[in-house]
Amino acid sequence: MYAIAESDGYWAKFDTYGELIKFKQIYSSIGAGIFDVGAGKNGHFSYVGYFNGDTLYIDDFPPTLSTTAETGNFVAHVDDSDTETWLFNFNGTFGPDRYGIEMDSTNNTYLYTLWEQGYYYNAFLNSFVGADLNGSNYVVKMDAAGNFLCFLQISQGQLKDIDIQENGQIYIVANFEDFLILNGTTYTQPGNSLFIAAFDLNCNTSWTSLISNPVTGTNEVSNSRNDISIYPNPAHDEINISAKEPITHGRVNIFNLTGELILSESFNGSHITIREKLVSGIYLIQMACREGILVKKIFIE
Repeated sequence: MYAIAESDGYWAKFDTYGELIKFKQIYSSIGAGIFDVGAGKNGHFSYVGYFNGDTLYIDDFPPTLSTTAETGNFVAHVDDSDTETWLFNFNGTFGPDRYGIEMDSTNNTYLYTLWEQGYYYNAFLNSFVGADLNGSNYVVKMDAAGNFLCFLQISQGQLKDIDIQENGQIYIVANFEDFLILNGTTYTQPGNSLFIAAFDLNCNTSWTSLISNPVTGTNEVSNSRNDISIYPNPAHDEINISAKEPITHGRVNIFNLTGELILSESFNGSHITIREKLVSGIYLIQMACREGILVKKIFIE
């Protein structure tokens, strides 16, 4: 097997029989790592990571990235020959919980941030969009050759969850206080609200919905002191909701992605099974109780 330094990262590719096909080490003079990997089609994948030191190295891939900042961040695309076909450097605050990356069925790459506070300056993105990304979340779409395709910027709100469909359609969920700005368009609603939106292949808005609820986030984010499990996910004919500790005077609300309330049921105890036939799609399940509010996403097949 391979030996790597403690402060370095790596990626390994295996075939369907578990045989190692390719192994690469990600390293720099101080240290480097990978935050997230997005799988494409026909052996392609993309990944996002960071490096400390002057230069990033990737095994047999020529060292082409350098930084004068304390930390550099990068995004890379690997083709079916296991070669990094493009590699971009960008500056900014880093952290494994703040970057994500996905790909669609045509090997387009979607790089996004999930970041509540702080300062971002992204020289790579600015070269395309000319936008100051101070404290903003963003989604940037690139094709298999590394060409910029389109861009979404969210400010005054926090991007909480994102789904990329195989055909390239984008769904996002964000929460905001009073107003949110998406690519220069302002959406307003008093109080703490959810912003849900769908976008076409060119990042143009297909539809938006505002849900006025005291919600702090989506998916696994919660301001509840109780631990809630929702399963199976994806679901078919029934949805099970279990609480770690018994709940009194709770309520389960199910919303579709247009913000419409589909179902509302009381919750008392530790478990409830919902046997409501729902159309295939993505739904938000909100659990509201005395302990707090929790929202999770579920897929119905």
